[in-house]
Amino acid sequence: MPDETPDFWKKLQILLAPVGGLLTAISVAVIGSWGAYILNKKQETDTRAKVFAELMSQREQAETVMRKDMFAQIIDAVLKPEKSSPDLAVLNMELLAYNFHESLNLKPLFAYVRRHLPTGGETLANPP
Repeated sequence: MPDETPDFWKKLQILLAPVGGLLTAISVAVIGSWGAYILNKKQETDTRAKVFAELMSQREQAETVMRKDMFAQIIDAVLKPEKSSPDLAVLNMELLAYNFHESLNLKPLFAYVRRHLPTGGETLANPP
């Protein structure tokens, strides 16, 4: 009887050896696939973040260019009163105040426009 037990284990080992190799191969494949999936997800997330950052940068650049052009046109209209009416000068000053109050001290510009506005009996609007 004692000889049968080692023989049983040897037979079991022979039967299970291919299954062990197969399980090893399957586990390596599953772990490899899972790792590739995780890496792809990370790359996709990084790509999305990069695209978002580029879009935000382009948006900020476009807004800066628009604000620069707007500022230049309004200042030009305010400082060259022969081109515009007093009403338009006041409107331009309001546009400056609403859009650039955080970055500019507009008090000197308002004083300049006030000095150049018609006084007393003069009307602000151009007659038709």
